[in-house]
Amino acid sequence: MDEESLNESSSPEQRRRKLPAVSATRLTTTQSNPDLQSETTPKVAESYVVYLKGVRDDIIAAVRKEEIKFAREIDQAVGPITLMKFRNKCVCITCNTAEQRQKLLSCKELMGMEIESSLPWTGSEKAMKKAIEKEHAPVRFNKVVITGVSDEWTDEQLFEEIGAEYIRRIKRRVDGQLQPTTAVILGYVENPPNVVKLRYRQYRTRTYIEEPKQCHNCLRFGHLKVNCRSTTRCPRCAGNHSYDECTKKLQQEAVRCANCGENHSAKYRGCAKFAEVKQVLTVAATTKVSYADALKNIRQTKQTEKTCQTPATTGSTVVSADKPKKVMADACTQTETSEIGTQTDEPTAFQEKQLMKTADAVLKKAVGIMDESLRRLKAAINGEMTQMKQELAAETIGNLNKLSADMLGPFILISEKLLGYIDQRTKPRKDDLVSTLSHCKQVAEATPTQPNQPDDKTEKSSLRSSQH
Repeated sequence: MDEESLNESSSPEQRRRKLPAVSATRLTTTQSNPDLQSETTPKVAESYVVYLKGVRDDIIAAVRKEEIKFAREIDQAVGPITLMKFRNKCVCITCNTAEQRQKLLSCKELMGMEIESSLPWTGSEKAMKKAIEKEHAPVRFNKVVITGVSDEWTDEQLFEEIGAEYIRRIKRRVDGQLQPTTAVILGYVENPPNVVKLRYRQYRTRTYIEEPKQCHNCLRFGHLKVNCRSTTRCPRCAGNHSYDECTKKLQQEAVRCANCGENHSAKYRGCAKFAEVKQVLTVAATTKVSYADALKNIRQTKQTEKTCQTPATTGSTVVSADKPKKVMADACTQTETSEIGTQTDEPTAFQEKQLMKTADAVLKKAVGIMDESLRRLKAAINGEMTQMKQELAAETIGNLNKLSADMLGPFILISEKLLGYIDQRTKPRKDDLVSTLSHCKQVAEATPTQPNQPDDKTEKSSLRSSQH
C-alpha cells in the first residue's frame, strides 16, 4: 500500500497522530553531535549589573529629583545603558557590556555626590546579610503601662525596682514644654506581669496601645517625616504640594482626604483609614502579633463577614405561607477553603466579639459623620452670616450716599438764605460805621498840627540849674 492510499484511507485522528517522517541516519547524527545541540539550544544572555549607593547622601532621592541630569552623567561616564531601577536605597544599573560595568565599578562620584559601587550579592552573601540583620535587629517588646507613679522616680530607679527591659515615662506638652506624667511604659521580651511592685506599692499593668504615627510629608500612616522619601501632599486638598502653597484653603468643596478620598482633611481623627490603623494597632497589641499579621487577620475577618452577609443564590428553598417548613442554615465559606460554618441559635464568643467590634465601628462612623455634618453646618452658617454682613454694609453705605445727595440741595438753599438774612441785618450798622470813620478822618485832616511848647515847670527847673 503506497503513501497516498494510506493518507486517503486513514481517519483524521490517525493522521493527526502520525509523526513526521525523519530518517534514521538524520536522527542518529543529531543525537551524536553535541555541537549541533548547542546551536539549537537558546543561550541565556549574561547581564552586567552594578549597584550604586550614596556614601553620605540618599542617592535615590537625588536621582528622583534630577533624573535627567543623572542619566546624562551616566551617558558621559560609561555610555548608554540598558535599564535603571531603585532597589533598597541603591540604584541598580544594567549595563550593555562588561567594559561599562568595570567603568561603573571604578566610578567614585556622580552629580557631585560621593558613591560606592558593588556587584550583586550571591546566595550565600544574602543569607549571611539576613542573619546579621536578624541578629542586630531591634528587640520587639511586649509593652504595658502603669499609672500613678510619682515623678520622683527616675528611670534608673525604676529599672532597679521593676527589672523591665524597656522603661519610658510618658510626657505631655504644657505651654510648649514637655512635662513628665505619672504614666510609665514597661517593655518585656517575655509575657509581662499583671502586677508590678515599687517598694511598698503595687501597680496593675494594662496593655499599651500606641497612637497611629502619621507622616506630615506624605500624610500616610506608619512612619514619620524624617524617614519619608515620598512626594509632599497637601492635607487640605490632597494635591502634590505643601499646605502653605495650597490655593484651595477656603474652598470647602475642594477638601479631600489623601488617604480615604472623603470630603475631610487628612488630619481628621474620624477618618476611616485612621480608625483602621487604630484597630490594627489594638489587635497587634492585645494578641501579641506583628502589624502585618494583625492587618491580615482583620481583612480576613471583614471578608468573612461580608461573605456571610451575602444571601445564597443556589440551593435555596421556597417556603409557602400555608405550611412552614424547616429551613436549613446556609453554608458560609471562607476564601476558597473547605471549612463550612453553620449558623446556630446561640452565637459563639468569637461571633459576639465580632458583633461588638462591628457595633463599635458603626458607632464611631456615625459619630464621625455627625461631627463632619456639624462642622459643615457651622461653616455654612458662618459663610451666610459673612455674606449678610457684607450685603448689609453695602446697603447702608448706599442709603447714606443717597440721603446725603438728597439733603445737599436743601442745605445749600438754607445756607444761601441765611447768608442773605445776615447781610440784610448787618448792612445798616455797617453803613453807620463807615460814615463815622469817614467823618473822623475829615476832622483829623482839617485840624492843623502845632509844635510842642515847653511846660512852665520845665522852664523853671532849667533856670535853677543854670544859676547854680
